Amino acid sequence: MNFRLPNRTIGLIFLLSAIYLAIICVFLNFTNLISASLIGIIFVCYISWKKGTTAGILLTLLNHLGNSVAFHFVAPEFLTSYSSALISLVVNIGISFLLGYFGELAINLRKEIEKRKEVEKTLRELQNELEKRVEQRTNELKKANELLFQARKMEVIGQLSGTIAHDFNNFLNIILGYSTILSETLDSETPSYKYAQNIENAARTAAEMTSQLLTFARKKEFCTQPIDLNVLVKEMIPLLSNLIKDGITVKHVAEAQLPLFQGGVDLIKSAILNLCLNARDAMKGGGTLTLTTKAVDVTTEFRHIHHINCVEGLYSSIAVSDTGPGIDEKVMSRLFEPFFTTKDEGKGTGMGLAAVYGIMQSHQGAVYVESALGKGTTFCMLFPVGGK
Repeated sequence: MNFRLPNRTIGLIFLLSAIYLAIICVFLNFTNLISASLIGIIFVCYISWKKGTTAGILLTLLNHLGNSVAFHFVAPEFLTSYSSALISLVVNIGISFLLGYFGELAINLRKEIEKRKEVEKTLRELQNELEKRVEQRTNELKKANELLFQARKMEVIGQLSGTIAHDFNNFLNIILGYSTILSETLDSETPSYKYAQNIENAARTAAEMTSQLLTFARKKEFCTQPIDLNVLVKEMIPLLSNLIKDGITVKHVAEAQLPLFQGGVDLIKSAILNLCLNARDAMKGGGTLTLTTKAVDVTTEFRHIHHINCVEGLYSSIAVSDTGPGIDEKVMSRLFEPFFTTKDEGKGTGMGLAAVYGIMQSHQGAVYVESALGKGTTFCMLFPVGGK
């Protein structure tokens, strides 16, 4: 129970008492009814319920003081005995206590309900935020597992390919050696000489495939040097212009002052050439081949978006884009597997993109592809600045 009343409450009590006194005087003067004094109970009940017991008792005392004045001057015939006045005073005080108590309970209950509503609202917001975070982390974990599964699959394929390529290369060297000796001992005008030449050419083609397999398996050592992709692409433009057929425009979009990185020049040129030849083959009706070189800041979000598994940091990148028909999503997941190809039989070995993947792995970089049916395809290679 609070016995300290705010000035605003005290002012309201005195105002109600004055109004009550005026109403009592008017009723007694014109109606001459003693029941007019019951109006005071309404004021007492209201103030006790809203402002508490102390305010109700104060108003009761003021009202009874007003009753005494009003009845004394306006209707002295209705003056009651002291015992009746005391009973009335006690009843009004009792009403003030009861209504003040229950009013305080009601106020506390309302406050408790409001607090609970605020807590429930906060809990709902926290629950929604938690659900969003759980969903986000679940998606991140799913993507991370997909990347891990893809990396393990490619590692297993690489180990198997490397073992097969190494052993197969030994047999090819024997075939090449004997076919060369055979060619040297035969007359160039005889059919046997042509057969020996065909054997040698087929063996060299197979040796090139095993070399690409070893590149994919990252079992080939290479010398590194500082590389500026802008300079390297500029050197390759004449070669690409000769290889790319008519109807295809070759463009180079370069970002100035690319950061240098350590890499194998011949391997990177081979990777770029592979991507450009694939782009050429995709644009059978002509189009535009665009090589874009720029610096890329690889973040966690960037890795998740492009499904790549490499460390975060600054990379020097080259993107090879075509305006061909695009690649189906089902095909994209298998693009870098050895011997997988979408070209017609006899027109592709399926080792080009596998070799590109191996080259990027040997540089501690990454390669990813973006494609949409009818909107072309972009292969992007990322080389870590300060890496191998």
